[in-house]
Amino acid sequence: MKKILFLLSALTLSISLVATNSYKRYKMSSFDRNTAAKEYALVPRVVLVDLYDDTLPNTILHNYGDTIVELVSPPAGDQGIQGSCNAWALGYGCAGIQAYSAFQDWSKALRSPSFLFNQGKINCDSSLMSSIASLLHFQGVCSYQNMPYDEEDCSTQPNSAQKFEASLNKSIYTRLNSNIDTSEYKQVLRAGYPICVITRYVLDFERMWFLEDGIWDYINQNPSEKEGHTTCIVGYNDHIKKFKVLNSWGNEEGGDNGFYWVTYNLVNNGCFEEAYVLQPECNEELPIIEGPDEMCSSAQYAVHNIPEGATISWQCVRTNPINLAFYEPCITSSTTDTIITLGRCTSSIFHSSGDETREFDLGGGGLIDPPFPPFNPCLVAIASCDTVCELRATVTSGGNSYTMTKRVRILISDNQSIDYTHDRWSIGVYRTFTFCGSVMAIAAGIEWNIRMIAPYYNTVVANGTGGTFTFAPPAAGTYVLTMTSTKSCDNVKTTTDTLTVYSTPRLMVVNPVTNGTANISIYQEEEVYNNEASDNIYLEESKDNEIYTLELWHENANLIKRISTKDPQVEMNVSGLSQGIYVLLLIKDGIIIDSKKMMIYNDL
Repeated sequence: MKKILFLLSALTLSISLVATNSYKRYKMSSFDRNTAAKEYALVPRVVLVDLYDDTLPNTILHNYGDTIVELVSPPAGDQGIQGSCNAWALGYGCAGIQAYSAFQDWSKALRSPSFLFNQGKINCDSSLMSSIASLLHFQGVCSYQNMPYDEEDCSTQPNSAQKFEASLNKSIYTRLNSNIDTSEYKQVLRAGYPICVITRYVLDFERMWFLEDGIWDYINQNPSEKEGHTTCIVGYNDHIKKFKVLNSWGNEEGGDNGFYWVTYNLVNNGCFEEAYVLQPECNEELPIIEGPDEMCSSAQYAVHNIPEGATISWQCVRTNPINLAFYEPCITSSTTDTIITLGRCTSSIFHSSGDETREFDLGGGGLIDPPFPPFNPCLVAIASCDTVCELRATVTSGGNSYTMTKRVRILISDNQSIDYTHDRWSIGVYRTFTFCGSVMAIAAGIEWNIRMIAPYYNTVVANGTGGTFTFAPPAAGTYVLTMTSTKSCDNVKTTTDTLTVYSTPRLMVVNPVTNGTANISIYQEEEVYNNEASDNIYLEESKDNEIYTLELWHENANLIKRISTKDPQVEMNVSGLSQGIYVLLLIKDGIIIDSKKMMIYNDL
């Protein structure tokens, strides 16, 4: 019975492996065992005392009395259909942990497998560890962010900027003195260094990964002569006598969340034929531009983290919301120094409308021609006040170049204005005023103040802050609106505008209407007086010449009559209407601004 159960279990395992292998077998890397062994023998051996003299900082995540040691590890990646495990283990794993020691930020520390594999591959299914390691030593490896991995692309070669970054992250590679001495493995890990290992027990490895929950504790097969798989040891646990290893087959299928565990016994028995240690030759951050984001008259900018012997060149390119005819450098010092001075610069912009083209001066502090329709005056004001310079610094080292950019806002002049609708303004009507000019002032602060100067002198009626200000006047009269902007350059600019507010138009109807003609008056409240002797209303001449609509409605909600007029006095023919109460509406721009009852009596 036991024999039958064993045979059934073995059959189930074989069927599972066949199904698994049909999908996963291609993830092994193809490289000749004898060739790899000869090249491995030429790799210099690690000097353990050197590792302890130069312990890799910031890489040990846990160390419990040297019995449990775990290094920081990058997120588990997936090599996909390429045989790129050498580049993943040595570059993404070991070199990534090494870079984390310097940067302490995975967004910067993650290294690109594509940078190494696409250059060092034999084909898309294989590469030699010696080729990948040599690239790490002589070229380095760029960040994953700058050259992301694409499992369907093994041909794209790194560009100049990617090679430049890689040159700042180089490694020296050595091999363990013994690939079966677990005590040496643990010494290296305690010093903060991961270990890159190669196994040729590919069938046993696949079985472990997909069927054994990532626990590798025995070998049943012979090593492959043509295939192997490379992974990265990141820790050990003496209590369970296992090493923790980062794989490159993702974390969604098989293994232990992207890792696996291999027993000390299996390592002592030679499950890994090769074991490499990376030591940092250099781990430097990319050069950066440092300096203020906004500039008044001048400012200094410097590039930091420049490799020794590198050259630098600067350029300033203007960007504005309207068309620029040409770009003038704003750099007022040498463009090949590590520190430069950026100053005000003079240039022109050309803005076209139909057959007309006008030129605006950005450096002289004013417009050569005033704005003309259909140009947006606020847009021109912004262009004449602020401009944005994209400051570019290109660092060249070893034939490779890297360009940094920094956006700098330059205050060209202090032009500003108040933008609003210039129509007749009445009591209680809200109007929005908009700051128009240097956008630097918006960030620094804008204050609004409106006061009445007639008929009540210098009475403050409202205050506000921000890029816009909304206000409805409480009474007719003359107002002064003041806008004060404090720009980031600490210069204060004040703009004022005088505004006239008229009273709201009103209706007056002589009631009752008995002779077929309704006498209607449209008046401003402060302009009307009543001559009781004649029962007539006299108005001053209309000031606005606006068009008003009069609508007469019956009290049962039927529209009876609609007329439009500019005249302040209107005679409306209502003959033929039945006796009753009607409603007269005064309408301006579709809005009812007044209403009155009209009583119509039939003539007796």
